[in-house]
Amino acid sequence: MSAPFSFKQFTISQDRAPMKVGTDGVLLGAWCSCENAVSALDIGTGTGLIALMLAQRNSKIEVVAIEPNAAAASDALLNFENSPWKDRIRLQNTDLESFKTDETFDLIVSNPPFFKNALPASDSGRNLARHITDFSPRLFAEASTLLNSNGIIAGIYPMDIFREFDFQIRQFGLFPSRLCEVQSTPQKSPHRVLFEYAFAKIKMPIIDKLIIEENGRHKYSDEYLKLTQDFYLNS
Repeated sequence: MSAPFSFKQFTISQDRAPMKVGTDGVLLGAWCSCENAVSALDIGTGTGLIALMLAQRNSKIEVVAIEPNAAAASDALLNFENSPWKDRIRLQNTDLESFKTDETFDLIVSNPPFFKNALPASDSGRNLARHITDFSPRLFAEASTLLNSNGIIAGIYPMDIFREFDFQIRQFGLFPSRLCEVQSTPQKSPHRVLFEYAFAKIKMPIIDKLIIEENGRHKYSDEYLKLTQDFYLNS
């Protein structure tokens, strides 16, 4: 594995509201199954976090990263160019509906927007990144048509949006193969689901649980630290 990439190295444009590295993206980039993939599509790469994590974890993988927001895509390009894996990540400033390719992928991954009926963010880029208007669970499910026959589609959603995605993705003949319920603390109910779907129907998919913080604010659990330790230089 290559040397850990510091999240603090991410470039953020100064002429717009900052888009911080979020826990959801870190979890997905560290958790999804990329070890055997040689091709991946990162939908809505933002500033490039997950694409970089995939490239770090797997020295053979080549990632196509697409991002519709021009400012975020500009940041992602700079982050890719400043990384050790720039030769294995290709960026396109486009959305999924406009994305044209003859490729199929071993892995499709996205940290998709999920807010419904929420007040729009004042910054248009943040609004696009956070609200499902332009990238619904149905559209994410349709991305499975770009998978090869043994491919995996992976993402993270809140519980209620996950149930909607589960319904939609099954219409395309995919079934859950691996799930992880995420709790912010032991006292709280799961607030996110990490998921992987594949064409093979598994009778009993793997269902894990992950607690982020224990014994106080920023007191990260051993399981969270183990999952993410390769990506924080000071962990």
